Amino acid sequence: MSTSLSIILIIIALLIGVGAGALLHKLLGRGSNYYRQMLAERDREIDQMHTHMHQHLSQVTDMAEQLHTQSQQLNQLLARETQLLDSDIELKRRVRLLNGQSAMTEEEEEAALSLHAPRDYAEEVDTSPLSSPSDARQNDDLQPPRY
Repeated sequence: MSTSLSIILIIIALLIGVGAGALLHKLLGRGSNYYRQMLAERDREIDQMHTHMHQHLSQVTDMAEQLHTQSQQLNQLLARETQLLDSDIELKRRVRLLNGQSAMTEEEEEAALSLHAPRDYAEEVDTSPLSSPSDARQNDDLQPPRY
């Protein structure tokens, strides 16, 4: 009797396990569809954002190129007008710098290279009227105090 009771309990446990497994499978199967749908929606949103970002960056790049072109045209116009109308050397130097050229002409560069810089390392000679040669010798004879 105990063996038949054990067999019946095992069969009942198996049926309950199979029923619980089927129920869980259905519940989890519905959840996975929900998550799949959410993931597909998010992927679609990410693709849309990527498309909009690409369009925005293309517009910004086009605008930057237009700005650069206009800046070059303005610099060229400024250089032409400066050469035609004005003889201000400082203004011409600034316009050359704006156009990416050297700030100095060849003559100015040669003149700057021919100049010699003053020497800062010359000997210091005390030429004040109050000093005398004996003062310099006395200062050499003085020794710092010893403790």
